[in-house]
Amino acid sequence: MSDTATEGESFNGVCGPEGLEGIWVEVLKWPTSVDWQWVKFLAMNTVGKDYDMETEMTPQLKCKYIRSEHSPIRYLQFVIRMHIPYCDSVAFCRHKLGVEHFVQSQRNDRQDKYDRYQEPQGHYVKHIMLINAQELMFMARKRLCRMASPNCRRIMEMIKTAVTSRCPEFEEFLVPNCEYLHKCPEFKSCGYWKVQADLRGLREDPDIELVPDLEMLKNLDDKINPPQDRGPVETKLLNELEKEVAAENAKIAIEDAKRIFDGNCDK
Repeated sequence: MSDTATEGESFNGVCGPEGLEGIWVEVLKWPTSVDWQWVKFLAMNTVGKDYDMETEMTPQLKCKYIRSEHSPIRYLQFVIRMHIPYCDSVAFCRHKLGVEHFVQSQRNDRQDKYDRYQEPQGHYVKHIMLINAQELMFMARKRLCRMASPNCRRIMEMIKTAVTSRCPEFEEFLVPNCEYLHKCPEFKSCGYWKVQADLRGLREDPDIELVPDLEMLKNLDDKINPPQDRGPVETKLLNELEKEVAAENAKIAIEDAKRIFDGNCDK
């Protein structure tokens, strides 16, 4: 794999937005149907039962195991390769339980492209993670938080996209911490959950789907990370995130309209 993902014919991952093509994420290994059989085999053993390893796991049952977060899901392993700025690689390395990191060395005796002591922290490195399902969910809760750096948030969104393209059963479980806890645990809250909870009545009905509000998110980003304090990379990443939220809002609006139309037709 070259430094520019689009040059690799076998690349099957997610690339960064326009102007940031140097960032890319690829899932090299993901849970197989056999791995899922082992998850149920291990789970059955904890309750003293046997399990026929030939039985196929349904998507619904996979979601039940993921949602429970019981120990057998740690058998599910992903190998994720990223090409990201060094400063963001350091942030991901802070995750240490259930994950191993294999980061490209910048040592001067390992490469001759630059002096590591003079190079800015934004220099790209190749970073591979061997991570289990439990830690992947925990990582998403921290790195999708709006108080995380825009760079890390964007990279985590790319990881989520790459993972769910292979394992769609993880879609609803790779979410920010506030969506998981239905409250904000941060010392300094971005305000996203409080506004959404008030608007959607989430405190009374925890099953209501949270719908992002583009203008509110933009105002929160401006408050947390003022435009004048952003570098060009952060600005591009935030613009890309805003486009994605707008597209998601449009999709949800269409689905809501269809449900209302179908409901009226049934009356």
